[in-house]
Amino acid sequence: MRTFASSMISNSAFDLIMFKLCKLCSVEFVQKGIPYINTYDGRTICYPDPQLRAINTIKLDIEFNKIIDFIKFYVGNVVMLTGGRNRGRVGVIKSREG
Repeated sequence: MRTFASSMISNSAFDLIMFKLCKLCSVEFVQKGIPYINTYDGRTICYPDPQLRAINTIKLDIEFNKIIDFIKFYVGNVVMLTGGRNRGRVGVIKSREG
């Protein structure tokens, strides 16, 4: 009998995943000064927290498309690299340039 890895994961495991970490692409304003943010996965969210900046990461509730929490890009925070030769590595921010 042949088994597949995808069949070993139960559907209840996917039900527990209720949030997603999204990197912010931009924070902008539309007509009449309504703020909104764009994420790297293509989502647009209106009326975000005023403290959010383009380099931050948000914790997004997938079901309701609402921001649960956000993580600022500060020295001392733990990060995972998303590009280049070191993609996937985890480290601590020691300094910021620019």
